[in-house]
Amino acid sequence: MKCFQGGFVIALGLLVGLTGCGDDKKSSESGDKPAETKNEDKPAASASATASATASAPAAAVDTGPTIDLPAGKFRAGSKCMDLPRSRRHELEYEQVSMGAYSMDKYPYPNEVGKPAKLGVTWKEANDLCEARGKRLCTEMEWEYACKGPKSLTYPWGPSFKKGICPGELDHVLGQRESCVSEFGMADVIGVAMEWTASDWKRGTADGHKVVRGAREKVVSWLSARCTHSRKRDPNLTYDNVGFRCCSGPANAAEVVIPQNKERTVQAFTDLDTDYEMMLMKSMPRDHRGIVDVELSFEKAYYWHPRENEEMVIGIWKGKPKTGGPFYEVAVFKVCPGRAWLTAHMKGPVAEVGKPKVGVKPNRLSFDVETDGRKGTVKLQEWYGTVKLNQPDWVKKGNMLKVGKVGVSPDDAKATSSATLNP
Repeated sequence: MKCFQGGFVIALGLLVGLTGCGDDKKSSESGDKPAETKNEDKPAASASATASATASAPAAAVDTGPTIDLPAGKFRAGSKCMDLPRSRRHELEYEQVSMGAYSMDKYPYPNEVGKPAKLGVTWKEANDLCEARGKRLCTEMEWEYACKGPKSLTYPWGPSFKKGICPGELDHVLGQRESCVSEFGMADVIGVAMEWTASDWKRGTADGHKVVRGAREKVVSWLSARCTHSRKRDPNLTYDNVGFRCCSGPANAAEVVIPQNKERTVQAFTDLDTDYEMMLMKSMPRDHRGIVDVELSFEKAYYWHPRENEEMVIGIWKGKPKTGGPFYEVAVFKVCPGRAWLTAHMKGPVAEVGKPKVGVKPNRLSFDVETDGRKGTVKLQEWYGTVKLNQPDWVKKGNMLKVGKVGVSPDDAKATSSATLNP
């Protein structure tokens, strides 16, 4: 089983140490929540604090609103292997990144409560406005670190999505979203605007675009509200939902570089070993792991690559009773080091399952199925790690075929209907 590394982080003049892919150990936590201060000259960071920082800050900043001081520390960038939602094309795979100390405006520019965020500016205009204050645009890693806080949270407020915390339907006035604050004190993180960063877009071939972070939508979603969410924008254009915020202090040089690995959409397993099969079986619903007088296995398995850098596994679950014919279900898994997560599966078995067929896009697959002369199609659609499964209405919920279906003869009716779960 291949394990995709979401990418790697490079520091100018220094390679930042990273962990392997998957959700490894708990991330190292940085210092306590920083105190909110007014802008003032900051002392140069220590040698250990500047391990990933090389650039010097512009001229000393004037008093331009509240700032937060981010301590040197480490955090987990990107999303975990099994996180839902996730975007392996755009996000690191929960990799540990070292950060030097820096300061950030508490709010987007102009960093003043009660005033609207400055939107509709090009990247250069945003950069110039920060420099006019003796500051600079924040890097995307600085933005993510400030958003995730010392515990590397998925969302500014915690590990799980909550509706209405950072409402996008409000206007762009700063300071209205009181709960939309990270543990480090970064405010109006989501909902006001996406924000220009100093970083180049390096997911795949560099094309001159810049990275924007944050979200501005009428209804902020569980995808866009995540601290690791990113998009690319043309730096020469203006957007009515893109603003910016300023940082000061030595710029952290850590950046996101993610090669875009394209593989065949579907690849059959050449060998499904017993340990791997058992790992998949443990992820099935409890009533599919053991059935009296039925031998359970996975008839076939396939790698599915719905997008660049994303890999899922499709298993054809099989039940073979002592008498009568076998039955099958289509199941989809996300496999991470040492464990599989069931993402989607049919509600009940059928007598026959065909080979996977690739749709117009690689994130769509289908299987022809049949039971007792009734034919239909099981359709799969992947969306940022989640999988929607549609199946024929005639498929019945359960872990076995009902009496009279293909694969179960009338003579076997009594034995089949009396089958029960193993304790």
